[in-house]
Amino acid sequence: MQPGCNNDTIAASPGRRSVLDRIGIGVSLACAIHCVLAALLAAAPAFAATAAPGLGEGFEWLETALLWIALGVGAFALVPAYLREHRSAWPLVLFVVGLGFVAAVRTVDSHVLELVGTVSGVALIASAHLVNLRASHRGHAH
Repeated sequence: MQPGCNNDTIAASPGRRSVLDRIGIGVSLACAIHCVLAALLAAAPAFAATAAPGLGEGFEWLETALLWIALGVGAFALVPAYLREHRSAWPLVLFVVGLGFVAAVRTVDSHVLELVGTVSGVALIASAHLVNLRASHRGHAH
């Protein structure tokens, strides 16, 4: 460890959180793209039946993984920025509501509602990271 440096300083570095926010946006976009493509493929029954049988069941692991990655990235990007930089609750509120949407629609038995809820949820999660980036940037512009 370098003199004058500790793990809290390294973990809390604004540059690292900025990268995490960008990763969070990327994970959100990947989730939205996955949901839209899966819905489009499922809407084409002839294609889905021959080229991608069991499309929905085969990607449950991906949806779960993306949800956990989004949770981890959000926790490491948003909470430290709130505590140490900008004290704006908006990124956290957007993130929690977005995760709530994504988690809640996983229990719904309507493909349309699941798609709309998931895309809305990941849009809120991506927005949380964008708002966090802007709030953090304003906090360093003194």
